[in-house]
Amino acid sequence: MFEANYSVGLQVLEFADLSRQDLETIASFDTYPDHDNSTFVGAWSVYPYLPSGVILVSDIDNGLFVLEFE
Repeated sequence: MFEANYSVGLQVLEFADLSRQDLETIASFDTYPDHDNSTFVGAWSVYPYLPSGVILVSDIDNGLFVLEFE
């Protein structure tokens, strides 16, 4: 699962155990390194559906990030 999480940035999560609703963070990219407070700054949305595998992350303050997940 790909999640845009404001000042924490992009979080890539995997269901480790669905029966326990257990999520595991397998990758992340901080688009707003100034802090991780719960405010309306940072990653606003993520688009991981391009055929090339490129992931687009839009950031309220820092613009567009073009990433590859390997």
